[in-house]
Amino acid sequence: MKERIELMTLLVMAIALLAAVACGDNGNGRAGTQPPVNSTPIKSAPPAMVQTPAPIEDLAVVPPETVDGEYVLKITSGLPNGCAVFDGIKSEPAGDGFNVSVTNLMPAPGELIACTEIYGYH
Repeated sequence: MKERIELMTLLVMAIALLAAVACGDNGNGRAGTQPPVNSTPIKSAPPAMVQTPAPIEDLAVVPPETVDGEYVLKITSGLPNGCAVFDGIKSEPAGDGFNVSVTNLMPAPGELIACTEIYGYH
């Protein structure tokens, strides 16, 4: 029985020694055997962007505060994902009214880029 306890103690000590050597410093100030991380970021060309119509979430025509003031059109447009960027608003006269278009910039369909699927507003 005493021999069995001594053998178990020896095995536990050997395992502890191996664990300490495996997790310890390798002599050059760095733990483990992993090569140093390259601190230079990989640079690539930005993805090609295309202009797309923005989804309109809300709009309101705000009347002028004074008689000779101007009406204001307040538009809330959507950003369908994390790669969508607001591009602009274009207004054109159309008879007695006007046409307003809102656009976003999105990665071109052939671009391999990961985008978060979080809907945003502008």
